[in-house]
Amino acid sequence: MKNITVVLILFLSLSLFSQNNYNYKQIDSLSYNAYLKKDWKTVIKIGKEGLKQDFDYYYLRMRLGIAYYEQEKYRKAAPHFEKALEFNSSDTLATEYLFYSYLFSNQELLARKSMNKLPNTKAKKYLEDFKIVSNIYAFYGTRVYRTKNMESKAQKSYEKEVLADTLLISTSRSYPTNYQNFQIGTDFRILPFWNMELAYQSFNIENKTYILSPNPPNMELGYFEITGNNQIKASQWYIKNTFSISRHFESSLFFDYQDYSSETKYTQPDFIPSNIRLINDTSFNDYQILTGFAINYKQSFFDIDWSTSFLTSPSTPTLQSDLNFNIFPFANNKLSTGIKLTYLGYNDKESSILYSPFVTFKPLKRVNLTLMGSWGDRHNWQSDYGYSLYNGLYIINTIYKAAIDIRVYKGLYLKIHYEYLNRESNIVVTDMITGKEIENKKEIINFGTHSIIGGLIWEF
Repeated sequence: MKNITVVLILFLSLSLFSQNNYNYKQIDSLSYNAYLKKDWKTVIKIGKEGLKQDFDYYYLRMRLGIAYYEQEKYRKAAPHFEKALEFNSSDTLATEYLFYSYLFSNQELLARKSMNKLPNTKAKKYLEDFKIVSNIYAFYGTRVYRTKNMESKAQKSYEKEVLADTLLISTSRSYPTNYQNFQIGTDFRILPFWNMELAYQSFNIENKTYILSPNPPNMELGYFEITGNNQIKASQWYIKNTFSISRHFESSLFFDYQDYSSETKYTQPDFIPSNIRLINDTSFNDYQILTGFAINYKQSFFDIDWSTSFLTSPSTPTLQSDLNFNIFPFANNKLSTGIKLTYLGYNDKESSILYSPFVTFKPLKRVNLTLMGSWGDRHNWQSDYGYSLYNGLYIINTIYKAAIDIRVYKGLYLKIHYEYLNRESNIVVTDMITGKEIENKKEIINFGTHSIIGGLIWEF
């Protein structure tokens, strides 16, 4: 009978909310009764009405924070626990709730800062177990390419170019066939508000290279084709420092050094006269240094990242600036969506803008799904908030990605990514006698590659 009476009081009281005639005692009583019943929606409704009428105190903030926390809206819960601590700075329960609200919303630097006033609890033990090294991870991944459509598409343009006005030209093209990537890295906690990331990665990219040319000894026989193998090897060292400035702001400084080489191996047929240079050496060595900074602004429902970096390289010095909007519709990490805008400015005064919308969904604790698209021309490299990514000898104008990350066991994660790249590749047309490129004979081929990237990440 008592429970029925309480329910009736709550129902009648809530039906009169529009009148805005509540005093402190009513707000406190209604929110407390809803809190006891774990009616989190009602707690939030009453609590918001109380704040509108300037009834702001410790217990109301705690009830609101716990209500959002129980609904897994950690980004909305944190501000209420912060406010509760303003009313009672020594309260360990509010501090622990605040810690986990930060932790479960990927705000680990703020989580560590909130532990200063916390005595012996599970959250305190969390920090004791990870005082310096946050994690160490290792990853190995490979790609499986499908480029059959590209071959036939390129071949038609190829034949058209060789059998054009003059037969004293040759053309070449290439496309990727293999990709292997290895990464190892760690995170250090220097101070509660200072985090450092160190990483190394290496990757090998193999491309098939085709030289197409008329048959010099007997022109009426048409043309012949030579197949070669192009291999790109790269090593990359990366360091990033992240600082928590306040609850809403983080800043980062990063440095990235990468050296890579490209080597093409093929043999010129014996019947080609020595005075005809059909095949030129396309091997090269290069390096690039990436430096930059980023600022991250965090709110309950969104993050804004701004990152600027400069690539120093003998071949293509480049300025890159990224603006990333990340929206959390439910104030938690189960669903996020947004768009990344990237400006690329090259040393030859070319520039381009990339548009990259994305959505991330976490249907289960162990499973994370991501979809992403990207439009806009980019050359051999692009950075991703500090990491410099080498794409091969192509211009990429469209990217589609689908990824699934699964936590298999404790710190072991399985990553499977599908990626489609639409690329532009210049057909290099060369005079067979002099070996010089014929500039007005260049033609661009558009082709797409489908790849599956798989690998394991081990965090321990």
